[in-house]
Amino acid sequence: MSHHCTDDQRSARDGNLSELATGSATTDAVAIVATLDTKGREASYLADIIEACGRKTILIDVGTGRDGGDKPADAKTPTELLKQIAERTRSKVGDLLGAGTISAIVGVAGGRASAVFGEVVSELPYGFPKFLVSSARPALLAELATHSDIILYPTLVDLFGINVFTSRVLKNAGRAIAATRYAPVKLGRDKKIVAITAFGATTPAANQCVARLADAGVDAIVFPANGAGGHKMEQLIAAGEFDAVIDLTITELGDEIVGGTASAGPDRLKAASRQQIPQVIAPGAIDMVNFGLPSSVPDQFRGRQFYAHTPYTTLMRTTASANASIGRLTAERLSRAKGPTMVLWPAKGVSDYVVGGIEAWDPLRLDLDALLDKFWAAGFSGVINYPTISTMGDNWRDRRGRVGLGFEREVELIALARKKNIFSLAYVASPQDAKAMASAGADCIVPHVGATRGGLVGHEEGQSVKEAIRRINEINAAARSIRSDVLSLCHGGAIAEPEDTIEVYRTTECVGFVGASSIERIPIERAVKTAAAEFKAVPLPQTH
Repeated sequence: MSHHCTDDQRSARDGNLSELATGSATTDAVAIVATLDTKGREASYLADIIEACGRKTILIDVGTGRDGGDKPADAKTPTELLKQIAERTRSKVGDLLGAGTISAIVGVAGGRASAVFGEVVSELPYGFPKFLVSSARPALLAELATHSDIILYPTLVDLFGINVFTSRVLKNAGRAIAATRYAPVKLGRDKKIVAITAFGATTPAANQCVARLADAGVDAIVFPANGAGGHKMEQLIAAGEFDAVIDLTITELGDEIVGGTASAGPDRLKAASRQQIPQVIAPGAIDMVNFGLPSSVPDQFRGRQFYAHTPYTTLMRTTASANASIGRLTAERLSRAKGPTMVLWPAKGVSDYVVGGIEAWDPLRLDLDALLDKFWAAGFSGVINYPTISTMGDNWRDRRGRVGLGFEREVELIALARKKNIFSLAYVASPQDAKAMASAGADCIVPHVGATRGGLVGHEEGQSVKEAIRRINEINAAARSIRSDVLSLCHGGAIAEPEDTIEVYRTTECVGFVGASSIERIPIERAVKTAAAEFKAVPLPQTH
């Protein structure tokens, strides 16, 4: 039988592991784990493929249907039986590895045997070739991938003998694993190694960290913060593989709390503290929870704000309550740290989702539907009615409204965004505006309480913070009389400094602040004035 590889090595297929491990001086073999009572033909076929490529094979039977053999006799339930088989097989595979007999392993399995295979390889070293040809349900395979660096070959059809479909998968898997072998890592290392977490939003920061560490002669190992990545990183930290951690992306905590698909489990953010190694933590991408296809999102989350990150990845925005829970959990776990620990807060936020301002009453942009599509295609994740006509005075607003280019156009914009499932913020200047925008489907309203005070060109006169809070509460109450789930941010007027927002958050339902002049014009004015004053203060040299 030819399978496009050469040579024909003898295999050990009697399943007697004690003889195989101590008898012949077999080395560099591939262990094949299968239930030989149900998958014997597939395992034999796979062995032929591997041997035709020049590698020896060892068949390991984890079946429960054969008489005799090494099957545990004291199991009281099927689950207990599978657990005992997995434990004994894991020990024997470890012996084979220790003796240098095997340098790769592959499983051929359905659902139950796939779970057994996951247990069998759970203690094999990271990087040891682990392949699994399986017809198990995708959720089980995903769970296995979360806990180990298994290379999966889903069959998509059931494993019922050798046919035109199963032979393709077995050939591909056989040739692939025949070309891989384990190369043990040498004890000791010349360089320090730092673990880093990354996601889409934090990739630029991770790249900078990797580059600066490389300049310092330090290796960086980056883990995707997708559940499996964080879980494996914690395991390797606990095993002493790293000298420090730059945990830029703790988004997996959000999935752990809310119930997303990218949870790394209850041990996330613990290993570095236990190992007492330096760690730097930043809450990258913490404002999102991960799911798969839109149809996979549980019904309990209906009505929440979602983003189609890819056709197969749906992101759900976290709520203020969830964010508070994530913060508490982070603080609780880091409070146990014994080594140097630092938490950094990104000055520009934790997400890379950008909201674009649309001037809905611009007579040169009449097709709002096409305009929204253009913004979405450009990469914006949301829109806001800015500049807004709501703050430009009743006379101007009324005159624009008579020709169909007034505030109603902004309401139409927000309604279209809702229809297209695009996140929207809506500036509103009155309770009536708030009701209109809430009815249109705005995800978040922004009570605009006037031009920002302060600075060189700001309004020095006008309302107090107390008056601004009164207006904000009126506007928020009007919006929530239409929809209780609408969020609220604050902007403008006397709310010009960070300390101003403290009272706003304490006495209103606002969960954030939209900064404009207060975070760009006023700080720049101060910096320029300070720099100019310092230059002017330098005395000129004395002339003679």
